[in-house]
Amino acid sequence: MANSLDNRGIDNEIFVGENVTLVGFIEGNRNRVYFAGSREPSVVHLYLSGDNNIVQFEHAYALKDLNVTIGSHIPAHNTRLKAGYNLSIESGGRILLYTSGGALDVGEHCMFSSDVTMRCGESPHLIFEKESGKFLDVPKGVSIGNHVWVGENSYLTKSASIADECVVGACSVVTRRFEESHCAIAGNPARVVRQGIQWIRNKHYLEAGSKYSESHDEFHTAHAEQSDSTSQSPQLHLHVQNGEPSATPSVLRQLVHTDQKLKQKESEISDLRRQIRDMELSTSWKITAPVRAVKRLMHRFRG
Repeated sequence: MANSLDNRGIDNEIFVGENVTLVGFIEGNRNRVYFAGSREPSVVHLYLSGDNNIVQFEHAYALKDLNVTIGSHIPAHNTRLKAGYNLSIESGGRILLYTSGGALDVGEHCMFSSDVTMRCGESPHLIFEKESGKFLDVPKGVSIGNHVWVGENSYLTKSASIADECVVGACSVVTRRFEESHCAIAGNPARVVRQGIQWIRNKHYLEAGSKYSESHDEFHTAHAEQSDSTSQSPQLHLHVQNGEPSATPSVLRQLVHTDQKLKQKESEISDLRRQIRDMELSTSWKITAPVRAVKRLMHRFRG
């Protein structure tokens, strides 16, 4: 798909890198739009109304049909959207900067599941303090730290902030600032449900020999042992170091355990064979003994 961004203003700077297709429009002046590129083919829908806005995405992992809306039928000015390196967003993602002065900053290596919404402001709707008449929809800026995983159908409001290394559970509504890192956040409104966590994108990102890798191997080894009861051989997980396969301590324990089970099976088979031989000898004696006694009596009678 070719870029089909309709530039309706003046002095707008637009750069679109490799594997990114940008569609939509810019209706305003002196805006800066920058997409460095993407590892996977990505389509971004940009609808920008206003002046002096910044949209800046460093090289992404994937931006799947991302919708970015700045302003509405009422323009928004001086907003800022910055996303760090290696961001991935599944389909249905929405970034909404409706109010002038709004800001969204996303760190590096973040992963957003499908249908995540980040809304920075309530414009064109207006909210005031009843007694004083003070305008209340003043954006405080939404901030998402480095290496944050946001679950599907989550909603982040204009006051949300998430620290580094956190996980946001599916269908959560984040309405306040969370400053503690390595936490699981979930619920409506969202709250910390677990502290001291470490998430990793998938097993290919596990460091060989690390405590996370060993724990992961032990988990799968336990399930392999359960499947062994259905006559399936356990799966061995080997890491490669310096080009050579290297077994982790958990794999070595698995091999020792398997060897012990084989020796036990061999002993049981040996015992069963002895029992069969004993039965064969006993049966042979019961059949041949009466025959020999009859022969001896006939011999005496003939003598």
